[in-house]
Amino acid sequence: MTSFRFTTIVAAFVLSAMSLPAAQEGTTAAQAFEHYEAVRTALAGDTLKEVDTHAKALTPLAEELAGPAARKAGEQLASAKDIEAARLQFGTLSEALVPKFMEADLPGVKGFMCEMKKKPWVQQGEKVENPYYGKSMATCGTPMKAAK
Repeated sequence: MTSFRFTTIVAAFVLSAMSLPAAQEGTTAAQAFEHYEAVRTALAGDTLKEVDTHAKALTPLAEELAGPAARKAGEQLASAKDIEAARLQFGTLSEALVPKFMEADLPGVKGFMCEMKKKPWVQQGEKVENPYYGKSMATCGTPMKAAK
């Protein structure tokens, strides 16, 4: 009987440990999205205000979610000197992160595709706010299907 109880406890521990990475990834995705959304909102509003701050905070989370290429794009976004360079790096970062955000199924987060730039993005809410063209083409974007 003791052997059975020990095996049951070990099995429960192993199963809970196996679910930790998925839960942690969801938390990481939510944390990363907060900074990503701040950057996206700034770019959609044609400003670089606080883009560097949020990009720096996003960079290690991006690497955790999507690997070294995401980290590099985050670093380059953080050091962008003008809005076009920031939008270019945001596009590269989005290519890595959007699939992760879509898989995480974050509440209220919708995916879009900029057909002109051929780049994806995700954002909070239904109203399209294109980060690649900002105010000049604010509502240009095609909704993406959910990852399910």
